[in-house]
Amino acid sequence: MGERLTFRQVDVFTGVPFKGNPVAVVHDADRLATEQMQEIARWTNLSETTFVCAPSDERADYRLRIFTPASELPFAGHPTVGSAHAVLRGGLRPRTPGRLVQECGKGLITLRVEGERVFFELPRPSLRDPTVEEWAASAESLGIPPDEVVAGAVIDVGPVWLTMQLADADLVISSGGEVDEWLGDAIDASYKTGTPGLYDIKILSRDGKKLLDFQVNPDNGRVLKATRERAGKLFTHIKPADLQSAQTPLKGAIKTAEAQTGGKAVVADTDRQGDSVKYTVKVAMTDGTMQTIKVNGADGRVAMAK
Repeated sequence: MGERLTFRQVDVFTGVPFKGNPVAVVHDADRLATEQMQEIARWTNLSETTFVCAPSDERADYRLRIFTPASELPFAGHPTVGSAHAVLRGGLRPRTPGRLVQECGKGLITLRVEGERVFFELPRPSLRDPTVEEWAASAESLGIPPDEVVAGAVIDVGPVWLTMQLADADLVISSGGEVDEWLGDAIDASYKTGTPGLYDIKILSRDGKKLLDFQVNPDNGRVLKATRERAGKLFTHIKPADLQSAQTPLKGAIKTAEAQTGGKAVVADTDRQGDSVKYTVKVAMTDGTMQTIKVNGADGRVAMAK
């Protein structure tokens, strides 16, 4: 039997079960290697999973490592709050009553504990100007001309945010409408090799007429580029209603295919099947071979494997 670790899942920003922002917290995690932590984070499939370790700084109560399913973060807000709640429930006695000090990739974070409520001081942010490419891609994804952006900044507090100041409030409101119009479903995903490699993900808009093509860094999940285009002949046979009636999205089909094979998905696409959809996922195996898995969108079951 393998060794056991204490594990908690905490709903943050709520007092009602299953209504908050969840984080998985693994206690006494010093025995885990970084690769094992990343594997556990992929398995939980939450936005963040944290690992509580012994502090290396004597001023800290504990050291926290924070992982998304794709990479490690130096700091993040709701995992910090949820992990503080978990360590207190786990019996940790703060060095100073009512105060916790968390050690993480952004240094020491001070938290104030008031009953069930936890408050923290944000780490000092670092700022830089957006690159020309970031500026143009962000404006394009919002559907506005780049010259309508008055100012911008990339703000790093652990997670990295690109913020933009637009010329007036009406432009902000209209660009928000454009974003709403783009909300839809992923219909195609592939991994493209290169230096660096990237994921290419296509989202079909709610009206079925347009595509938003994302290029994503596989190491940290950041969008490298976003391009708008018409759906074209390739995707006109797929209707938004087909995708909305599917119980399983493309993301779920990829997860099913990887669990079935033990490999890593490199290509996934969507085809119409009756009033729903079927996904075809190609998976790269560790021995260099490829397997193809077909998953029914209607029920999430594997329809074929070869």
